[in-house]
Amino acid sequence: MILAEARQEEYAEIITALEGFSITTEMIRKAGGNESDMPKAFSKILRPLGWYETIISADLDVNLSWREQIGANQKGKPVFGPKLRKIRREKYLDGHKIDYVKGKVAFDSSEF
Repeated sequence: MILAEARQEEYAEIITALEGFSITTEMIRKAGGNESDMPKAFSKILRPLGWYETIISADLDVNLSWREQIGANQKGKPVFGPKLRKIRREKYLDGHKIDYVKGKVAFDSSEF
């Protein structure tokens, strides 16, 4: 498993949190509103370890590059020059929330 090798500390914390997490019948039956009791219980385990809800925002920069004929030499052979077009899409990703982020590891509890 890649996560277990690449991010051993974060992986161990997730496994420990899952092992210490249990779901009761009451949790399943109770309406959650913004957040049910299940993610609240999971958060109680992970938040003290430095796992935070994080909002991601990002712009997208795309560079298109090609070579285009810009003329011909004295023998009539085509001469090519570099061309570049830059496209920027601001707020490409805006306001997506991820429930748990620590270092370079992120996961959502949307399945709760």
